[in-house]
Amino acid sequence: MIGRVDWIISPRHSLYVRYSPAASHPAAVFDPHDILVTSTTRNDEHAQTFVLGDTFTVSPTTVNSLHLTVGRRRNDRGTNPNGINAASLGVANLYQGTKNFLQLSVNNGGFAIGCGTCALGRFPITSFQVANDVDILRGKHQLAFGVDILRTRDGQDNHYQDNGVFNFDGRYSNDPLLDFLTGKMNSFSQSGQQLNDLVQTVFMMYAQDTYHVTPRLVANFGLRWEPLLPEHDRYNRGSTFSQAAFNAGQVSQVYVNAPAGSLFYGDPGIPNGFTDKRLANLSPRLGLVYNPDGAGKTTVRVGGALLYDSVGTFIPYRMVAQNPPYGPQVTNTSGPYQFSNPWGNVPGGNPFPLPAPAKNVPFPLANAEAFLPPHIHSPSVVQWNASVQHRLSANWVFSISYLGNKTSHLWIGNEINPAVYIPGTCAGKPCSSTSNTQARRVLTLANPATGQYYSQMTLGDDGISANYNGLLTSIEHRFARNYTLLLNYTWSKCLGIAPVTSLGTGVIQDPNNVRGDYGPCSYDVPHIFNASIVYLSRWGGTGWKAHLLNHWNIAPLIRYQSGLPVNPATGKDNSLTGVGNDRPDVISTQTYTGAPHGLFYQYVNPNLFAANQLGSFGNAGHFSLRGPGYFNVDVAVGREFRFVERFTLQARGEAFNALNHPNFGGPNATLSSATFGQIRGARDPRILQASMKLIF
Repeated sequence: MIGRVDWIISPRHSLYVRYSPAASHPAAVFDPHDILVTSTTRNDEHAQTFVLGDTFTVSPTTVNSLHLTVGRRRNDRGTNPNGINAASLGVANLYQGTKNFLQLSVNNGGFAIGCGTCALGRFPITSFQVANDVDILRGKHQLAFGVDILRTRDGQDNHYQDNGVFNFDGRYSNDPLLDFLTGKMNSFSQSGQQLNDLVQTVFMMYAQDTYHVTPRLVANFGLRWEPLLPEHDRYNRGSTFSQAAFNAGQVSQVYVNAPAGSLFYGDPGIPNGFTDKRLANLSPRLGLVYNPDGAGKTTVRVGGALLYDSVGTFIPYRMVAQNPPYGPQVTNTSGPYQFSNPWGNVPGGNPFPLPAPAKNVPFPLANAEAFLPPHIHSPSVVQWNASVQHRLSANWVFSISYLGNKTSHLWIGNEINPAVYIPGTCAGKPCSSTSNTQARRVLTLANPATGQYYSQMTLGDDGISANYNGLLTSIEHRFARNYTLLLNYTWSKCLGIAPVTSLGTGVIQDPNNVRGDYGPCSYDVPHIFNASIVYLSRWGGTGWKAHLLNHWNIAPLIRYQSGLPVNPATGKDNSLTGVGNDRPDVISTQTYTGAPHGLFYQYVNPNLFAANQLGSFGNAGHFSLRGPGYFNVDVAVGREFRFVERFTLQARGEAFNALNHPNFGGPNATLSSATFGQIRGARDPRILQASMKLIF
């Protein structure tokens, strides 16, 4: 629903108010006969936006626009009241923060119960924004400048993993389902209740000028200032990690039982945002438009810009909500662990439930933590483009464009405390195995007494880059002679290391070789072709032929695109680093089988890869596989029937995937899975629909 009121105060002054509420109430699903449907959670979402806009004409050449915006969104997430948890299944010695929630995963072709975004939680977000823009015309110049201030408060009360998360990957019996039946987990984790109350200010100022240099040349240049002002928690929660402090045995003054290396706001030199401000984020841009003949038949455009991004408040939330002593997540990766008593063979035993944070609060062992580096850069992108558009005739237009960009300082999570592979045998057993991952972690080897407090440690790596280059051609017939036509083709390439800005768990195969994951972007599509046509039948005349042939509307839409990249995975921690992003070794030159389509379509050669050797990483490239392409034809046909002057009947029929062409999903790229290389899903088949509308 949207409500709006406009007030014309005077010929020079107008004001409007707009209010928009929205709500959604999907229910959580629980079926006592089918536990696998529990991945649908209850989300009571309420959102509302209030906008006040004011426009004042200072003079015939100067206009001021002011906008005030208040937004509020609340998401109350919950579980089905009839659900179960681990304790109700008989699991012993396990604290349960939620009465009816279970999260369990049988990997590599198994099944999953629950999900990370299904747990009980409340997520209120409130934002205030003030934006003012001034536009001025002065001779050949069209000037614009303004300011935009956004203040956001992002809260969280999340029971994310406080009931535990249990994983079975088949490493003990070579069958994930058999490991599940015998209760042998390769890993499990549990966290405290995760709380944060993050606030962030985004401040932007800009100035630009559109200058008509000559009747044939227009230049647009501008400058934008958007400093990075790190978010912080209103209660100063969160922490950082200093390798130098760890090496020196330096302990926090805020929490005296914290392990050396963990530092908090209140310790010397630690700001409440845990990283520096970036005040010199100046973004210049320039664009030129040139008309060589002066008649508008040919237009040449070139442009370039440097842009900075302000990272959303939820990106680094883990360092506030998850780091101890606030809502620590303890991750145990040195299985096997017995599902019936997960903490039974864990050093130090079960630390949950946790006491409230205090200066002398004890810290649990094997914490999974996330940090920002103290001198992080703002993500940025340099964009450039050039295009030529030429009018071939009165109705035909051809254009060719080159688009390019390079992104820098993307943030991704990288593991800084992996396990180190130690070859050979120790006391008659392998020195390195999945059962001693924690003992082989970098910090544990450096200082066993202190290192045992650290498990997975995700550091925001801001050295990630990506690049895109694309050539776009199009030819268009503007509507004339009863039809319009648009054809376009894009040839492009995108390369990078990570798909998105994220501070989740590590996404790199080898944490010490980030560049080794350089390859196609997850959304790299080299070839895209589109064709759209709209034809209206206008034959004129009278009689039955005119009634039969006139007033038809036919509109086909054709699309082809290359397949998306697929990342091969070993499916097991053969590198024995505890990271779990191993890729296999390539041993065949025949990647794809060319097999006929079928129920279990063997798309990738099952002998293409071999599991990487213990203690090593595979040589398969990141996103080095590619799924099948996509081809689709949609057709819409409409007809108007005019009975008398006042009545018109519109009939319309639509066919989606009119040719019923199979468009397959991506192949299973996990080598340890029995269905490796197979495609077991496809997009929608042909869908037909029809409608009629009477206009009077």
